[in-house]
Amino acid sequence: MGAIDNWQRLKSKLAEDIDWLTFFVTPVEQRVAELVLSLPTQNFSYEPLLIEEWFEDLKAILDRCLAYRKEARDLEIAAVQAAVEYQQFCRLADDNQNLEIAALGQTTLQAERDGFNLASAEFKKISSDLAPGFAASMAANVTRSEAAIADVAARAKMINDKWSAVRASEFEYHQRHLSPGNAHNFLERYQRVISLYAQDLAEGLLKAKALSLGLLSIYAIPSTLPAMESPYIGYLDNLVLWVRTVAINVNRLRQEETEYTLVIPLAQPWLAYDDSIITKDDIISAIKPGGSPLKFDLTRVFIKQKNVRIRSLGLCFGTRPGPDTENWRDRVSSVRIRATVHLPEQPPISDIVPRRRRRPTLFANIGFISETSTTEMISGRCCANIDPRGTWIIFLEPLAADADRTETDLRTNIFQSDIVTDIKLVLKVACLAGTEITSAF
Repeated sequence: MGAIDNWQRLKSKLAEDIDWLTFFVTPVEQRVAELVLSLPTQNFSYEPLLIEEWFEDLKAILDRCLAYRKEARDLEIAAVQAAVEYQQFCRLADDNQNLEIAALGQTTLQAERDGFNLASAEFKKISSDLAPGFAASMAANVTRSEAAIADVAARAKMINDKWSAVRASEFEYHQRHLSPGNAHNFLERYQRVISLYAQDLAEGLLKAKALSLGLLSIYAIPSTLPAMESPYIGYLDNLVLWVRTVAINVNRLRQEETEYTLVIPLAQPWLAYDDSIITKDDIISAIKPGGSPLKFDLTRVFIKQKNVRIRSLGLCFGTRPGPDTENWRDRVSSVRIRATVHLPEQPPISDIVPRRRRRPTLFANIGFISETSTTEMISGRCCANIDPRGTWIIFLEPLAADADRTETDLRTNIFQSDIVTDIKLVLKVACLAGTEITSAF
């Protein structure tokens, strides 16, 4: 801490003389943390179940934050170095100027001139054959001294002019640190980086919080985020280590998970169950105008599995057996159904996230299940990591179609011809099966 304190004292001392350096006195981490805590986005929250997306986003965000922090610190060093150099120049400029003038020896030359004048005057007083010659020699030395003094005075003026120009140049260069858009304006660049850094860190914290809640919901992993507390030094490093630790723990859990695709017929008896999930009459009622939606619960399907969650889901419909004719195939393949699927309510997460139902998943082109047709599968944010256990609600609507090359009113034709007899729910599921040597279903 001693080195940090010395650095802070240096910045504070420099800021007394250089106003624009005041912003750099507060450490980068503290400046960013205070800005993050003041942003209104902290009242926003992300969906906790989208853990894969938040993992990827967090990695990119933290990479940028580390780069921003490095750039901010480099700018701080450059700003302090520029301030130190300018302050040092201001303090030493007069001394350096005086040293250069003193090196000219003007005082010495003046003393020599005065000595020669005195000697010349004394020789003139002596009555001797040699005295006039010595007096003339001393007078010549005075003349040379006067010339040297004049030369030194001219050189001293040039030195003074040079230092005046240097001071003006240094002052003008120093003013570039306040010029908008100038590369030497370290304060402007620093503030821009701090703003980007804080914005990304705020976004990262929201996603980290959602990730923490999602891991608690899916894997029952308590993962407390590092606290953003004063003096904030090292907070970003702690957050990076938290994400790395969480990623390691999740990978260890996922290595034992399995993913599989499950086709669930809703209206026909299914596997070991004697009853169906819904009835055919329920489907017919759901398709009729103003009919009731399909409602069913799949809890018993996944009773032996842990960490159950949806990866993707699809819908198709089944029909009664018909003659193997082109007319029948055209009639069946012409039928299309729209569906609005309200997924089960998700359990609350701790005391933070209440029980909730995600926005519905939409299907606009549900067709007949066959060897040649492909079931429309939907994945992504709408259904990622949804727990399928609970009450499903599905609204069905028939679409326009062309049966027997004749326009058909599906709202009557489908029911009368008994084309749609079942709805098939296709789920791609991830789960952790039990360790017992028995069926997982």
